[in-house]
Amino acid sequence: MKQLRYLFGFIAIGIFLVSCGTTQMGRQFTLEEPEPGMSTVVGAILVENAGYDDYYRPIREGIQVVVVGKTTQDGEEQREGYRVYTDENGYFMLQNVPPGAYIVKGIEFTIGVGQTMRVAAEWEAGRKIFRMTDRELNYIVRDWPMEEDSKVINTSIHYFLIDRAPRVMAAQTFELISDRSLALDQYTYTLQNPVDYFKEKYPESAWFE
Repeated sequence: MKQLRYLFGFIAIGIFLVSCGTTQMGRQFTLEEPEPGMSTVVGAILVENAGYDDYYRPIREGIQVVVVGKTTQDGEEQREGYRVYTDENGYFMLQNVPPGAYIVKGIEFTIGVGQTMRVAAEWEAGRKIFRMTDRELNYIVRDWPMEEDSKVINTSIHYFLIDRAPRVMAAQTFELISDRSLALDQYTYTLQNPVDYFKEKYPESAWFE
């Protein structure tokens, strides 16, 4: 269930409604029936820890993902932030949101014994950069993809490599990963495109008809 939305800021020249919605605030996932005119946003997260706190392993399950959307309703632009969690394979699904433009703004996860880590997107000289941060993740976005009027909106697979410092040493986006090692040679990954993953996992879902 999404919680009440809250006004949190003013953007650019006009005054836009920017609010916070929360879904799937735990690892339990409930599939919803599509509401008329609404969309579902899908994606996946893979984090590789290359030595921070002496851990060398991937992280996929239980990552909190901050997704921010921009929609146009009745000629008025609205921006809204959501928080979802990844499932056991690293995939997330945000259901019954207005069609529009959606991006992954940041992630929060734990390493070792309860060490909370946050990665946030920032923009420098028109370029999107992911960095570690000690601050709470926010919903501020500078550059957007095109809005989509689609039933299913795919944000793809986001990969992050964290080093010992810790720093974000790599941040990449994949459509899929097929039997491939990345930074940690001892691990090999096969990750389906998020749309295909959920279509296979929920073959009876009306989202993927």
